[in-house]
Amino acid sequence: MIAMTRRPEQTERPDGASSADEDAAPLRLSWVQPEDLVGHELRQADEDGRDATAVRRRWQAAGGA
Repeated sequence: MIAMTRRPEQTERPDGASSADEDAAPLRLSWVQPEDLVGHELRQADEDGRDATAVRRRWQAAGGA
């Protein structure tokens, strides 16, 4: 999964060099398991009109909810 992050604001130092904002807060990333996303993707497929029947059956046969 790709995490979307905000880049620190670029500031110009008195010497004319550009640097990332040193006051930027730390960024916390958390781990996402693919199985956490399957249900959401299946729902989105339904809303988009995509046929996810085969994937849904395999997912449910494997114990997915």
